[in-house]
Amino acid sequence: MVRVPVIGDGSCWFHSIVRGFSRCYIEKQVIDATTKEKQPIDRGQFIQGLRNELADKLAMPINPDDPKSKTYYQCLSRGNLEDFSKGYPNSSMEFMQKELRSGNAVDNIYHEYVSNCLNRDIYLLDMNTQDVYIMGDDMDLYYKGRGSVVILVTPGHYDLVGVISSETNHVNSHFTLIV
Repeated sequence: MVRVPVIGDGSCWFHSIVRGFSRCYIEKQVIDATTKEKQPIDRGQFIQGLRNELADKLAMPINPDDPKSKTYYQCLSRGNLEDFSKGYPNSSMEFMQKELRSGNAVDNIYHEYVSNCLNRDIYLLDMNTQDVYIMGDDMDLYYKGRGSVVILVTPGHYDLVGVISSETNHVNSHFTLIV
């Protein structure tokens, strides 16, 4: 295993996740839809754009064809997060949207939501304990057999974890569960 460093700008958790699987983030370029030419991207702006999209999506209905369907926020924690937020305001939808847009570091309350939106299982390795960081008893909220990224948790920072391929000598950072 190797540590793949990411930008330490308050969004390192997001940088670590996206660097684990996004080709345009890794290569720092996107293909322009009109010209079909490669255009450079700024990783900081890319991540802030993602965070803004995630903030907006929290309030959107899960089923866009049914405006009365529950929002993404209302479905979190098996639909219990909204009630929980009455006693813990930092888990309210408004607070979460504000935090996502701020560019500041976020806590574990975002794990399930970001995993679902990006369709990735996100595993955390704690550098201090040298063990997998356990999110709680509800493992099925976070781990669904999707493609996975592994994040190294250090005091005040996150980095991506990869494995060097013995065949290509490249770092692989997106993993698939084989059963």
